[in-house]
Amino acid sequence: MKKLFLVLAIAASLQAFDAQAQVKSPAAALSAVQKAEATTQNAKQAAKAATWVKYADALMDAYEAPKGNFWLGMSRQEIDMLGGGEKPSAEQAVDVAGRQMTKLVYSNKNLYLNENGQLEVIEVSAPLVDDVLTKAFDAYKKAAELDTKGQKTKDISEGLAKVSTAFTDEAYNAYTLGDYSESSVLFENAAVSSAQAPYAQLDTNAVYNAGFTAITAGENERAKLFFEQCLGYGYYGAEGEVYSRLADIAQQAGDTAASKEYLEEGFTKFPRARPSSWASSTTISPAERTPTACSDFSTRPRRMSPTTPPSTMSRATSMSSSATARRLSLHTASAPRSTPTMPTAISARVSTTMSSLSTSRTRPPRNLTTPSMQLSWESSRPL
Repeated sequence: MKKLFLVLAIAASLQAFDAQAQVKSPAAALSAVQKAEATTQNAKQAAKAATWVKYADALMDAYEAPKGNFWLGMSRQEIDMLGGGEKPSAEQAVDVAGRQMTKLVYSNKNLYLNENGQLEVIEVSAPLVDDVLTKAFDAYKKAAELDTKGQKTKDISEGLAKVSTAFTDEAYNAYTLGDYSESSVLFENAAVSSAQAPYAQLDTNAVYNAGFTAITAGENERAKLFFEQCLGYGYYGAEGEVYSRLADIAQQAGDTAASKEYLEEGFTKFPRARPSSWASSTTISPAERTPTACSDFSTRPRRMSPTTPPSTMSRATSMSSSATARRLSLHTASAPRSTPTMPTAISARVSTTMSSLSTSRTRPPRNLTTPSMQLSWESSRPL
């Protein structure tokens, strides 16, 4: 019987390994990026949407390539067996934001195994392309601008969805590794990427998580902007908990009148809300820093976004440690705060800028080069 279980376990691992085999080698991925980028320098080719889609796709392959044959959830035995010949140069017991984890050091990445011996984070220490996700986003956006006839709408939409998912994955990695400020920026980038036409999906979870991680980092003014956005979109959190977040921020700022107003409005909309469920905290105990189990909204960011297919969340994710994320420009429209819920079909024009976000950060401003985005979206997915 034990042999049968072992055979089944190996078979399952090999199936997952086969799925990862589609990832290009780093050398091949980098070569494809360089070739595609050169094509964008040709004036005639640069006028075609297909040129920019190909460049963006190559960038996304370059983002995936350093992960190699590893995927989240692998055991140490699977890492040794299916690592494609890659061997760690060191193994370290490390404290990661209050959690005891095992760190396997490779030439271009670090693998973090959790307390259960499962791979939880792949941290890319030597990315093939700096700021690769932002460059991919820019390329898909350029393709959308050139695709006036809509011939590449499907390809561009799928690409933007991948970029948004990747930013989300990176945000959870940053959260796990204890960089809450960086996590907030990455969640914001996920929301921007998702909202970009033609994909044009409103990701309220990413907006909420951008606020949640900002308040966890002590960046209350930045968090307030995102939580206000949540109210504008009719996204109130479990039992209207977003009101509690805003009330707590106002209270800490010494504005007791505003704090009382938020609480009164929240209890008006959610009269059955339990006060204990509104226990807002800006710090998280080590035991609560588990991004894969986020049923407790008061202590963890929400794991799944309403616009991200569940099947894409199990693939390996990476966190580039060579540079911090560049914050994308976010322009978005707020619905009236009296709106009880967002309709299933959304049609909104972007008008309100969030450029003030960069001034509320505790670290130096990002090197922003992405033009301000004027977004519109049509969504048929329930929020």
